[in-house]
Amino acid sequence: MFKFCFVAKPYSPLIHSRVEIMKTTNDQISRFIYQIKNLEAQIAEVEERGELAVKDAQLRIRELEEALQRAKQDMALQVRQYQELMNIKLALDIEIATYRKLLEGEEDRYDDEFSSKNMPFNLDFKTFHDIGSLSFKSFCSRISQGRCVSF
Repeated sequence: MFKFCFVAKPYSPLIHSRVEIMKTTNDQISRFIYQIKNLEAQIAEVEERGELAVKDAQLRIRELEEALQRAKQDMALQVRQYQELMNIKLALDIEIATYRKLLEGEEDRYDDEFSSKNMPFNLDFKTFHDIGSLSFKSFCSRISQGRCVSF
């Protein structure tokens, strides 16, 4: 062993330099391994957060699709109700038009009968103008006495 040390002595600075290089390299490798482990942990954390974000987004999409389906069903119901109401309105409009025509026919018939009879008095614009100044009782008495020709 002594011989080995004696032979190695001239190479001692070289060996020492190689040992330092190996130490530095081992330290660098250790730092790189630590950085790799740290980066792998960060990647795993980001992947986990990404998966959670995707799951949350999928859940939100499902909720929105369900809400959209409910809104479509509600809208379809409202459209049906609106159509029913419009049908009822149309039927009522037709009924109102029918009664209006009947009423107009009755008015025409009444006007024909009223104008064909001999009236005991003549109502003109002056009569209607002057009627406003009379009391109802005096107006009725003038009609019953046949004095409505003019006031």
